[in-house]
Amino acid sequence: MKKNSILFVIIIGIITAMQIQPANAQTYCNPMNLSYRFCLDEPSRREAADPTIVLYKDNYYLFASKSGGYWYSNDLLTWKFVTTPTLPLENYAPTAAVIGDWLYFLASDSRIIYRSNDPANGKWEEYNSSFPLVSTDPDLFTDTDGRVYYYYGCSNVNPLYGVELDVNNKLNPIGEPKPFISGNTLEHGWERPGDYNDQPQSPWIEGSWINKYKGKYYYQYAGPGTEFKSYADGVYVSDSPLGPFTYAENNPFVSKPEGFACGAGHGSTFQDKHGNWWHIGTMTISVKHMFERRLGLFPVDIDKDGTLFSYTEFGDYPLVMPTKKIKNIRELTVGWAQLSFNKKAEASSSLNNYPTDLAFDENIRTYWSAQTGDKNEWLSVDLNAPCTIHAIQVNFAENNTKLFGREGILAHQYLVEYSTD
Repeated sequence: MKKNSILFVIIIGIITAMQIQPANAQTYCNPMNLSYRFCLDEPSRREAADPTIVLYKDNYYLFASKSGGYWYSNDLLTWKFVTTPTLPLENYAPTAAVIGDWLYFLASDSRIIYRSNDPANGKWEEYNSSFPLVSTDPDLFTDTDGRVYYYYGCSNVNPLYGVELDVNNKLNPIGEPKPFISGNTLEHGWERPGDYNDQPQSPWIEGSWINKYKGKYYYQYAGPGTEFKSYADGVYVSDSPLGPFTYAENNPFVSKPEGFACGAGHGSTFQDKHGNWWHIGTMTISVKHMFERRLGLFPVDIDKDGTLFSYTEFGDYPLVMPTKKIKNIRELTVGWAQLSFNKKAEASSSLNNYPTDLAFDENIRTYWSAQTGDKNEWLSVDLNAPCTIHAIQVNFAENNTKLFGREGILAHQYLVEYSTD
C-alpha cells in the first residue's frame, strides 16, 4: 500500500455566531467536502466540474467531470464514492436522468447511452450503443408526460441545440436538432469573458440543463468561461420544451463572482426530498491549471411570478441542510461571522511564495505552504479576543505534488488547539 507525504498547505476560515441554530441542525460549507480526484495528467491538481445531481430511489446521485467515478448520498451531506469499469468516467460533463424505473447516463463525446437500476453498486448496462448525436455537454430531460428531450452544445461560435428522443426506439432522436441560443455580450453583459466581464473575446456558452415547474420550462446554460470568477448560469423560460424561449430579466440567476471561492456555472438544478430547490455548480480555482475546479451547492427557489433565483450571498459560509420544506431560502443561513480574515498569523515554516497571511486572506486561489510535510509543522492565528467558535473550515491546496488519479493513499491529519493566553 503506497502512502504519499506532501508539503503542508492550508487555507483556513474560522467562524463564530451571532445567532445559533437548533442543536440538531446540520450545516455544510462550499466548496463541497468531496474526495476530489487528482487529474491523470500534468500538472498534479484536483478537479471536479460540470455536475449533475438527480434523485433516484431515495438517493441523490452526483456525476461530475474527470472524477473517476460518481457519488451518492441520502442527505446531500455525506457522500459515498462509486466506481465502475462500465461508464466512460474520463469524459467531460456527464448527464443523468430518471426515465421510468431506470437511471440513464450519457457523457460528452460518447455514442453510448447507459442505464442502471442499481447505481449504488456500480452496475450499469449499455442501452443504446450507437446514439447518433456525439456532442459536448449533454443534458437528458424527462417531461412529466414521459417524453424525453436532449439538449447539448459547448462553443464560443455555435448555438446550443435541443431535440426530442424516441422512448420507444432506444432514445434515438426524432427529427433534426433545433438551434436555441448563442452568446450575446452586447445585450447580456454577464456573458462577457473575464473575472470582471471585461475581456473582448467571444464567450463559451455551454452546460444545458432544463427543469419544469408549473407548466414552464426553465432552460439553463453557462457562461462566459469555466476559469473565470464570473462563471454563472443564466436561464430562458418557455411554455414548450423546445421553445421558443424568453430570456429572464434577472440573469444570471445563479452567480458567485466574489468571496473565498467563486463561480457557480455549468451545473444542474433539482428538488430535494422535501421539495426544496438546489443548484449545484462549478467553482473555479484555475491556478495550477485552467480546469482546477471544485463544486458548490446553493439554495434556489422560484417565486410567485415564476422567477428562478438563487442565494449565493454567503455561498461559502456554513449553511443549514434542511430536513423539511422551508418557506424562505434565508432560513438556511446561520448568522455566523468570519473571525480570521487578515488576522496576524505565524507558522513553523513557510515557502517564500506562500507566506502565512495567505492562509487567512479569504481567497482560495492563494495559500500558505510549510517547507515540509513533517508532523511538527504548525500554523497559528491570533483572533485578538476570546471568541465562541462554531465552525472551522479547512481547505488543503497540496503544493507541488506529483500525485495522479486515485492511486495510493493521501491523508491529511491535523490537530486544532486553542489558547486564551
